[in-house]
Amino acid sequence: MALDAMVMMVIGVIVIWGGFFASVFYAMMKARGKSKS
Repeated sequence: MALDAMVMMVIGVIVIWGGFFASVFYAMMKARGKSKS
């Protein structure tokens, strides 16, 4: 039971941070492409 909760927590953290970094990276790439063109 504890292992399942830990796995779910780890997956949740990875999903949250993954989405955060993906949005930041996407915004940076968008800004870079805009300034270049």
